[in-house]
Amino acid sequence: MSDNQQTPSNPEPLSPSRPVKRPIMAIAAACMVVLAAMGLRATQEQIAAFEAAQVQQDAKQLDRAIVSYRRAVRWYTPWGPKHGKAVDALRQIADKHQKLRPEVAVQALDGLRSGLLASRSFYQPRAADLAYANTTLPTLLARVADRVGDKRPNLLKRFTADYARPVGVSIWVTFGVTLGFLLWIGSLVMAWAVGVDDEGRLATRGWRWMASSVAGFATWVLTLWLVP
Repeated sequence: MSDNQQTPSNPEPLSPSRPVKRPIMAIAAACMVVLAAMGLRATQEQIAAFEAAQVQQDAKQLDRAIVSYRRAVRWYTPWGPKHGKAVDALRQIADKHQKLRPEVAVQALDGLRSGLLASRSFYQPRAADLAYANTTLPTLLARVADRVGDKRPNLLKRFTADYARPVGVSIWVTFGVTLGFLLWIGSLVMAWAVGVDDEGRLATRGWRWMASSVAGFATWVLTLWLVP
């Protein structure tokens, strides 16, 4: 072999592919920590509001108790220990005062209704109680109007029409919210798991996953916004 002939140099060994499981597990763990913290906060607020409502009700501060019970209903978590008790407390207040103090019953049922509507996402917690409030409030409002001298005709029909709305969540809304959320979070995980090159930069496939995540987030928000 002549001196001018060069031996081909061995190519540098290719770097091993990036492990996928580790970043996926790390991002999934971070998401779980965030969701757990949010759930813990909501549960703590729910318990605190319910306990405050009981103290206020025992002290005959019924207006403040109704507001606190409503806050407990709004801070909904599927495992929350006081959500159902707060709903039952508001219904009991309404039932107790329907005949002699319909104004208080209206306040209690309105708090129940607004709290349950605020806790709705891809399904409606305590849908039967929401339906009860929707069907009972028009009659109570008409009685309150009559007590204060409001003699407008067809007032009960107007109140009934105002509160005649579907109870529950459409299956298509449930599907859209769930799909959007999974696409949003899942695409974000995939962008960091398989969309980053060996130099730590977001590759083309990573940008595609990020675009998919943005589309999922938009679907999630838009579907929630379109809930009637």
